[in-house]
Amino acid sequence: MDKCHYCGSYTANTKKNYYIHTMYGVIKSHLIRGMGYSYIEKKVEIPRCETCSKKHGNQFLMIELPLFVVGFIIFIWIFTYKVSDGNFSLITIIPSIVAGIVIGGALSPVIRHLMSLSNKTGKFERDIKDNEEVKKLMELGWKLDKPAKSEYITDEDLLREK
Repeated sequence: MDKCHYCGSYTANTKKNYYIHTMYGVIKSHLIRGMGYSYIEKKVEIPRCETCSKKHGNQFLMIELPLFVVGFIIFIWIFTYKVSDGNFSLITIIPSIVAGIVIGGALSPVIRHLMSLSNKTGKFERDIKDNEEVKKLMELGWKLDKPAKSEYITDEDLLREK
């Protein structure tokens, strides 16, 4: 039986509760050294209990959607009553949708961070560096995030053999 990576309690080994993270291994730099690369992907399953799965799970309806709606309503009101002197027009919908998306996108990471602090350990879902399998892969040169297209790749960044 596995232990939850986030809180340490034993899991029921239900695959739906695992956090699946994609790690990247740089395998080849292109002709101009450091200017391009090829990589392979590896899926790593991080065990978590049902409680932590719910805390870290998709909370779109709880976080992003309400923030979008609030931002949308505020900007519809601003454009209708402040900008166009009480005359609603369809053109005010477009900036209001954009404003709702921006507000939801800007505030949701803050709210998710505050919610993750309510977890016993305060770990984020992507806080997996101390997982045993992830540690072993990182020692071999695997990366948690995909290298950026403009990132300079050296020989030390290439995937190493076991």
